[in-house]
Amino acid sequence: MPQALHAGRMEPDPTLQQALSPDDLRMFSIPVRRLADRFGVLVERDVLRGAGVDLGQWRAIFFLARDGAMRPSALALRAEIPRAQIGRSAAELERRGFVRRVVDPADRRRSLIEATEAGIALYRDLRPRVERIADEFRALYTDAEYRTLMLLIERAILRADVMLGREEPK
Repeated sequence: MPQALHAGRMEPDPTLQQALSPDDLRMFSIPVRRLADRFGVLVERDVLRGAGVDLGQWRAIFFLARDGAMRPSALALRAEIPRAQIGRSAAELERRGFVRRVVDPADRRRSLIEATEAGIALYRDLRPRVERIADEFRALYTDAEYRTLMLLIERAILRADVMLGREEPK
């Protein structure tokens, strides 16, 4: 039976159906991708499908409603949407009334994308439902374990950004 760390010691964990091989764990991206993919499938199946938006569109609405208007390049980076796809995603969300393009007051030659009232309403409707799914995963950990997990993930993301030479566009 696969084992998991409980209170500092390894114990059989009946909730684990398939343990990762040592080679999978060494590859780092395999378990991270498996978790992200499964979480995304759950969110799309249980929340987004009924709202008629996909995961990339949800992430765009999430960041625009939470953080305010931003340039398409910044939105692509934050929402993890390929730059080549951000224009199509924004156009579809704009067509549906969830976002709009506005002139960037700092550089009138550029545009920003911002959430509309409808986009903010969708965000307010969907966010608690997505959080309920996240809470299912959160419940696997003590508060201390969860804080440590989030710090470790953030450290890995920051390291990857350094390796990529990535900075958030202004």
